[in-house]
Amino acid sequence: MSEEGKDDRRRLDAARTWIVDPLDGTHDYPFLDSMEWAVHVALVEDQRPTAAAVAVPGLDQVFATDLDGPGEPSERNEPLVISGRSNAYLASEVADEIGGKVTACGSSGVKAMLVVSGAVDVYVHGSGLYEWDVCAPAAVAEALGMVVTDLEGNEILYNKSQPIVRGFVVARPEFAEATRETLDRLVGPVR
Repeated sequence: MSEEGKDDRRRLDAARTWIVDPLDGTHDYPFLDSMEWAVHVALVEDQRPTAAAVAVPGLDQVFATDLDGPGEPSERNEPLVISGRSNAYLASEVADEIGGKVTACGSSGVKAMLVVSGAVDVYVHGSGLYEWDVCAPAAVAEALGMVVTDLEGNEILYNKSQPIVRGFVVARPEFAEATRETLDRLVGPVR
């Protein structure tokens, strides 16, 4: 399944499905000096990713599920919460709760990998995304110790008939509980 391809519904009965986003952050890609685009590849079995990688050419890095642990958080005076440029409300609320500030960029893969690398502490995407936007970044982040959920605090399952994910949250463990409590208050848990 890919953003760039036609949905082959045979994937629903397949034992394994590749979920690929060959260019996440399409709007930023034409700008050669932009780091805000990524390439996502994930293998899904029984609706859960079993292997994944996210390449972020602008950072000259590939993050994968088989690598050792996350990066150490960068030294800063306050936590950083990252969001998309057009949906920062929930991220602002989380930042207020943890005494931090908000920053923004394009690609969901880049944002999730900035959490993994330690450059930011929490990523909150407050609206729907497609599975190809989320699968590989979520798998890598979770494999490297981050807390990953949809907007309502649920585990994200993949290769569904409708490949939509209701929001996306990636948090370093020390910020996961406060993030979840804030989002539960604003969005409400659906479990």
